[in-house]
Amino acid sequence: MTPFKVMTSLLNNTTPTEEEKGTMNSFFLVGWLSNNKHTLQMGNEINKNYSIPVSNQYKFCEDWIYLTRMKNKVKFIQFSKEKQNTEFQQLLSNIQRKYKVNEIHAQEYFEMMDTDQKNKMYNLYNEGFMK
Repeated sequence: MTPFKVMTSLLNNTTPTEEEKGTMNSFFLVGWLSNNKHTLQMGNEINKNYSIPVSNQYKFCEDWIYLTRMKNKVKFIQFSKEKQNTEFQQLLSNIQRKYKVNEIHAQEYFEMMDTDQKNKMYNLYNEGFMK
């Protein structure tokens, strides 16, 4: 689970492992929480107490959301999987497969590639050969 998915799991029905909770970043958590008027105060508390271990920050947010019954109030922008660009997902999958990296690193590799490299990477496993 990516760190972003760990953060969004606070408001949906997925539960990350303790190891996955440790991948979360306080700075991004505060930025994400500041995008909604209902979670702004929670983000402010995390910002003031940023030195607390990340897994405890997650637990704090989880408890706050539960106690205030916030899951029904907060709606963040959702992207449906049907509308995601399947070609981009295939390209990321090929990058992950070739370089044996996770999704985050594959996106970083994608940013560094020019158009010709992206086209080659997209067609790499479709043609049945590996360079």
